[in-house]
Amino acid sequence: MSLVSEATQLIGFIRKTSKEAAIQEAVNDLQIKIGDLAQERIELIDTVSDLKAKIAELEEAAAEAERQKAKLDQYKPGTLPGNVPCYIHQDEKDAYSASKRYCPQCYESGRLHQLSGIADMHMVAVNCAQCRWSGTHM
Repeated sequence: MSLVSEATQLIGFIRKTSKEAAIQEAVNDLQIKIGDLAQERIELIDTVSDLKAKIAELEEAAAEAERQKAKLDQYKPGTLPGNVPCYIHQDEKDAYSASKRYCPQCYESGRLHQLSGIADMHMVAVNCAQCRWSGTHM
């Protein structure tokens, strides 16, 4: 009878050992998955941080564009003798008497650059040092 009892104990020990091994294997798998999830969480936090920085950059760029547009809205189209186009400040009466004239090509691309050259009743020869636009009438 003791042999049967020992065999039963041995079978119980084998079952217990195989259950413990399976449990240990499951615990190890869970630990690996938890580690993977922690790494993924860190990567997601980094991604969110990068996206927040990009959003801040875009918001600043949009605000700058809005400021630039508001600045450009202070100017109106004008013409010099011979229908040479330019832009002048809203407060100016006309392009001929305006103290400063601005490049129409730069204005259309969202920039403001002053024209240089001659503009009088008989001759107009103006150009933009920024974009190389020129307008002449003789």
